[in-house]
Amino acid sequence: MDVNESATAPVETQLEEVSDAIQRAAADLLAARLVLDRERAEFSAKSATPSRELLISATRVVDEMRRTDEALTGLLKELEARSASR
Repeated sequence: MDVNESATAPVETQLEEVSDAIQRAAADLLAARLVLDRERAEFSAKSATPSRELLISATRVVDEMRRTDEALTGLLKELEARSASR
């Protein structure tokens, strides 16, 4: 959905899309966590040194997840404020 469509889409549709994205992300994050935990244990056991590219990628993921968390927190605060004003 592009920005123009987003501006005119009913709020129910937008919230449904956010909800669906969270549901998909939750499953993806759980799967990713299993891989990350396994790889972290392997790095530790072998006293391996990660590549610079791996460290850059990991940092980028953390930054993106923080931004996503902040955006979701903002959305939830807006919804909470709306509910409180009714």
